[in-house]
Amino acid sequence: MAMHWLLSLDTALFHFINGTLANPFFDRLMPLLSGKGVPWLVAAIVGVIWILICGSTRLRLCTLFAVLVVSLGDPLIIGTIKHSVQRPRPFVTQPDARLFGKTGAGYVPPMANGELPANANRASMPSAHSANWFALAMTLLVFYRRSAWFMFPMAAAVAFSRVYNGVHYPGDVLVGGILGAGYAVALLVAAQALWNALGKRVFPRWHQRLPNLLNPAPAPASDQPAETSSHWLRLGVLLIIVALVARWIYLASGLIGLSEDEAYQWLWSKHLALSYFSK
Repeated sequence: MAMHWLLSLDTALFHFINGTLANPFFDRLMPLLSGKGVPWLVAAIVGVIWILICGSTRLRLCTLFAVLVVSLGDPLIIGTIKHSVQRPRPFVTQPDARLFGKTGAGYVPPMANGELPANANRASMPSAHSANWFALAMTLLVFYRRSAWFMFPMAAAVAFSRVYNGVHYPGDVLVGGILGAGYAVALLVAAQALWNALGKRVFPRWHQRLPNLLNPAPAPASDQPAETSSHWLRLGVLLIIVALVARWIYLASGLIGLSEDEAYQWLWSKHLALSYFSK
């Protein structure tokens, strides 16, 4: 009963934001906040490269953790929950939903038995945009407290845009935001704990120079230990091991599928001939 009430409230709030609040200004602004037509990825890649080359130690660490929290949290946590819940997006099931300003776009009529077709978009709960932005906001808050005045309103605006554009319910962005902020904090705490345990043993000189990753305050130049090639060698070995384990996990996940070229070439291998349609 309570779940039915929550779903009804979620749907009612969606129609209020997506329909009642609709106006020409938001119709132009909200797609931009959702990243439609804006090369956010290109700008982010260029910014990260510049920061890693020219940024301070604090800014580099902040950027590194921001990249990690998004690249790990989005596929492993948000993607897994989406695959498990499989909640249809609102524009799929609500015929009066506005998808980026177009009413009824993307609506999929149910089949005779009342169920949706198998190809209907079922990636609504939780919102990855909301999770990523709140994860970024929480990460920046740890390193730069004043960033909260910009990042959290920006994250809330992006979350709002996902509902306004018709691609998520309010509950989706709420859960996504809570999850994103939560696993961002968990990653930062785990990274510091791992650095305390592993850094002292494997990278003692680097740990002496930078004992606190979340509040970097490097020692004065006169007190800094000299660099050693052994530390870089150990880091290289560690990265190789992590990459190897990640590849094992990816192979075991079953996510790898045949591309179009691989698929028809595999089919040709089962029916050998002197020539084929395109070869």
